[in-house]
Amino acid sequence: MSRDLFQPDILSKDVTEENAFETRINFICADEGAKAASDLRFQEHRLLFVHLLVRALHYGHPTSGISFRPGIPLELVSLILKYAGCALLSKSRSIVAVQFLGCNEERLSGCDATVVVRLPPLDAVGLRRIAHIKLVTLSRDQGWQNDPNSRNYSWFDVGVLQGSQPGGDLRKTNGQPALWMSHLNTIVGGSGFSRHEGRIFAHDHPLWNAAAVGDVIVGRARARFGSQRNATASAAFFVWEYFDPLASVVV
Repeated sequence: MSRDLFQPDILSKDVTEENAFETRINFICADEGAKAASDLRFQEHRLLFVHLLVRALHYGHPTSGISFRPGIPLELVSLILKYAGCALLSKSRSIVAVQFLGCNEERLSGCDATVVVRLPPLDAVGLRRIAHIKLVTLSRDQGWQNDPNSRNYSWFDVGVLQGSQPGGDLRKTNGQPALWMSHLNTIVGGSGFSRHEGRIFAHDHPLWNAAAVGDVIVGRARARFGSQRNATASAAFFVWEYFDPLASVVV
């Protein structure tokens, strides 16, 4: 991890760790569902804030009197960050698939789903450190509907495939396929593609109970009935990980 990412604020004679926290508290408390959470500049500032927080907890405050605060071990700092829900966007685990795909029953010969993006096979570290994931698509439906007030038949789901083979079967959870709705396309969205953000699959979601080492998490485009279409220009999985100071090069 680059020292340059957080060195300036720590070494500046005019900036202390305490007032640096005050100026960056919004980075740790920001709504994870906000679009800013996917912005790389936002994430850099947030990473800087987390490093400052780790240093303050680990080294404490040596000043005697009311401001005295003893340092605590990194193992305990790591637990505090996890229970506080402190997560950062993982550039290495997030993935974008740029392609043009169409999904409807006629094209897929009776199948109503096609995989548009997949994460690499899960490893033990990922299962332990991933805090949550989100599927985001640039997509649209067929652009028309006989009854605009009817049900939307163009959507995306997230599932867990057993093993790393492309044609692997879905895992089972409580006897049902390990598959959950992510989001719908805008109904009668016109001819242009729109950005759609799915739900957040947090660490306490049943998806993570179903997943095992070697499994693959996939995002699927779905459409039902011959007249319905799910056109997908791109799809991405954004992955957030708990910050682990024990795995960081510089704390």
